[in-house]
Amino acid sequence: MLPVALVASLGALALLPHQELTLAIIAFIVGAAALTAMGFADDVLHIAPWPRLIGQLAIAVLVVAFIPDTLRLVHDISILFERLALAVALVWFINAWNFMDGADLMSVSGSIPLLGAVVVLWTVDAVSFAVATPAALLAASLLGFVPWNWAPARLFLGDAGSLPLGLAAGWFAVMLAAHGFLLAAVLLPVFHMSDASLTLLHRIRHRRPLFAAHRDHYYQQALDGGLSFRVVAGTIATLNVFLATLAVVASLHRDPVVNVAALVIGGVSTGMVLLWFGSRSR
Repeated sequence: MLPVALVASLGALALLPHQELTLAIIAFIVGAAALTAMGFADDVLHIAPWPRLIGQLAIAVLVVAFIPDTLRLVHDISILFERLALAVALVWFINAWNFMDGADLMSVSGSIPLLGAVVVLWTVDAVSFAVATPAALLAASLLGFVPWNWAPARLFLGDAGSLPLGLAAGWFAVMLAAHGFLLAAVLLPVFHMSDASLTLLHRIRHRRPLFAAHRDHYYQQALDGGLSFRVVAGTIATLNVFLATLAVVASLHRDPVVNVAALVIGGVSTGMVLLWFGSRSR
């Protein structure tokens, strides 16, 4: 599924005229393919956590190294520091998406709205057609995967699928932010990143082993607390579609009042879902 989308992205890229982002897109696709291979190896052989993290960081450094120097998020710091910070952020995206892939349709419900929003934002020149192409192909491949991953799932993404999706979420967020669409970059992945980040902080606070299997995520608490798969997955999918809509609307208007309103509404909506899920904890 994902490998086919990545190969198709390379083929489509070859048909487009050379542009500033060509090498960056190729590096992203190669990085996603490497994570797919790494994830497959981990699914089969169960690689230890630290070698996994080192490999992920190496891939993230490779990906950010090919982002053009003209695309900056913060101009007041050195480009080397910014690129290192972006590499670390991508590693967290990779692992956050992997952590969130603990129930049927979790990665799908987080990725399809994000990827779809990137394609929609291409229509307003937020990103180039070359950037939107892999987003569209990945979204299409995930849509085809939905019937197989619907509970009770017959197929699972595993690490081979969730790791490259995490890289994709982070990379597209970076592309949007670097092109001046920071609000969209924040809103699109906010639920998955919030659940994963808050859960990690909770486990650190209570001195629980970070690499041990657990059921501490908010969506897992909701499932264990009695909410059905349809309710949990449907709520997350609906929220992410709503966040994607907010991101697109704010990007179209580029008005400070609209941006603040979208950020507040998106943050409150995400917080309400997290609180509801967390309240189901036994």
